[in-house]
Amino acid sequence: MRYSFVHVTLAAAVAASVAGCGDDTSGAVCGAGTTLVAGTCVSDVQCGEGTYPFMGECVTVDPDDQTAPTTTASPAAGRVRALPPVVVLQTDEPATIYYTNDGTDPTTSSASSSDTAVVFDVTEGTEVRFFAVDLAGNTEAVHGVAYTVDLAGPGAVTGLTASLAGADVTVAWTNPTDADFAGVVVARGPVARDPEDGVRYAVGDALPGGAPVLYVGTAAGAADTLTGAGRAEYAVWTFDDLGNYGPMRVSNPVEVALPAQQATLSVALTTQVVTVTAAPADLTLAATAVYDDAGDTVTISLDVTNDTSRVLSNLKAVATALGEGTITTGSTWQGDPVTAYGPEALAPGQTRTRSIVITGVTGAQDPLTVDLDFLTHPSLVANDSYGTVRTLDSSGASSTPGTINADGRIQRVAVDATARFAIVTDKQFPILQIIDLSTLEVVADVQLGPWGSIGGLAVIGQRVYAAYSGGAHVSGSGGNESGNPGVGGVEIVAVDLTTMSVVERFTLIDFATDGADGPVARGLALSPDGSRAAVTVARAALDSNELWLVDLGAMAVEAGAQPIALSATPGRVTDPVWSEDGATIAVTFDNYRHEGAGDSTTDAPIERVDVATGALSSQVATSGARCGRGVVMRGGKTYFVSGMRDTDSTPLTVFDGAGAETTPDPGFTSYGARALVFDPSGTWYYVASHPNSNQGCQTATFDASDDTLVDRDGDGTTALAICARHSGLAVTPF
Repeated sequence: MRYSFVHVTLAAAVAASVAGCGDDTSGAVCGAGTTLVAGTCVSDVQCGEGTYPFMGECVTVDPDDQTAPTTTASPAAGRVRALPPVVVLQTDEPATIYYTNDGTDPTTSSASSSDTAVVFDVTEGTEVRFFAVDLAGNTEAVHGVAYTVDLAGPGAVTGLTASLAGADVTVAWTNPTDADFAGVVVARGPVARDPEDGVRYAVGDALPGGAPVLYVGTAAGAADTLTGAGRAEYAVWTFDDLGNYGPMRVSNPVEVALPAQQATLSVALTTQVVTVTAAPADLTLAATAVYDDAGDTVTISLDVTNDTSRVLSNLKAVATALGEGTITTGSTWQGDPVTAYGPEALAPGQTRTRSIVITGVTGAQDPLTVDLDFLTHPSLVANDSYGTVRTLDSSGASSTPGTINADGRIQRVAVDATARFAIVTDKQFPILQIIDLSTLEVVADVQLGPWGSIGGLAVIGQRVYAAYSGGAHVSGSGGNESGNPGVGGVEIVAVDLTTMSVVERFTLIDFATDGADGPVARGLALSPDGSRAAVTVARAALDSNELWLVDLGAMAVEAGAQPIALSATPGRVTDPVWSEDGATIAVTFDNYRHEGAGDSTTDAPIERVDVATGALSSQVATSGARCGRGVVMRGGKTYFVSGMRDTDSTPLTVFDGAGAETTPDPGFTSYGARALVFDPSGTWYYVASHPNSNQGCQTATFDASDDTLVDRDGDGTTALAICARHSGLAVTPF
């Protein structure tokens, strides 16, 4: 039987029963169904579990229960990544639960349920309030739970560095002091994508895009070991107790260089069998030979397989010693003949075959021996004319560049951290073309919009950031430099190279509210730690130039006075560049042509922006340059490239830390320079010419220590046959 009478009635009956009892000496008499034991009347009824004896019966209500029930809610109150679809209320004993979901206190007239209640329509910040009444009539105090959606991770780590000792890497950083900091995830890059919010990772897991997780915890350091030749950078994300991840921070790259790769081939002339008597450590060789006795010629067909985990750019077989005869290939390295296994890069696991032809072989030495050194150098990648991208060995040893035909007019060029992909943009169309450098073929066209152009391009790891003008031509001709104002705004678009697809986009300038005066994105550069983007914008209709700072972790404009107004000098701002410490951004201006003004006679300044304060400072090259093509800050120096070489200007000006300037001559015969890029080692830099009908493509090689021209490969020249027609010049990381 289930009793539902109120506690007051039951308690009064129990009290009356006890009052009729006495101890043995008082002569008290117990009522029916009870027996006097040690002065107390005890029921004669034996009750099972969960029931209680009362006046000779077993009841489900404890006559002595004076404790209110306790109701708990699931999920527990507090921060959540998403509002729960329902809240489940559960009591610790049989009871009726009364509840509301609008923050008001419930009454016995509110919605109710026995023992368990399921509450729907939960609203952020509004309490679900409830209480319960048990079978004995005990009433719980009203209380509640509320939920706050939290999708923001902690602040980022700071001071992230990676250092290499042999093959061992030490990664160090400083954790934030945010109250919700719960730990970090460290992955070996290059990285394409962030961890998935709400997902917990463990060491050995792979992040989206494939980067391996090396460490998860609360320490401020991690260790790694690189196996074989290769390059790595380390990405660190903070996370909170909900699995929200903070902004990514990326370390400096570290690289284990490819060790010497030497080989000796033994060619048996009588049997035409080739034996590899000494093999390189990280390459697999296989060869066949044909001996033309009458012509005194041996042709060796040599297969080379890349056994490393990194791309080998511009692999070359240098013949350092030859038993008899002469190798003639057309290219040399330090005076020795070179057989180039390019211009395509050699991807991991890939095999490429080249022929080595030896003349003047009399047969006096049989077997014939050939000693080879295999060398690799970074590739220079440039847009050398309308619609063409070329690659060239940065050492100058490979005389045959690769040519990649692309649609339209190439504007910007970048290379990813794996050295596998080159990314180019079009001058007139909003398309990213991704080129596989191991095949020199376009493997993807990523269109960012139906019309417009891409004015800036930067790569971190395997993520590409592009500044997209939704309707405007990045640079026109004939005095019309604004393209098509009044059509679109400016967006920052992120592309994942592992999927060749757009993964994020952010509206920097909304056409509906701020785009009527024709904003055109003119450049984009990433801060040294990859956390921020500097974006330059020209507004030809207003004859003005701007610098915007974007937080890439939040994909939002940074706080503060934005944009930063740049020089009012007529012309168009060029690509921004960050100082190595991230404290300063520098730009220059293309004053050669601008809207409505024809040819300008105003020299283009270098303008520096203090990132912390937004303060501007300006510097003008005394050598004169009205057509600034770019600025690079490296090693305490500032390198200024001018696109015009008239009687009053030079293509390259170098400022030291005190502001003193020199004008190293790259040897161009006319017209000026288009771009400057440093070798990954920082030892050399390359200055590409701006060709016209009077000269071909040239790139000069400079020693960064003293800004003098160098002949790296010993061929008697300092020029490479490559240029940057539309300011696009990049170098592979190795």
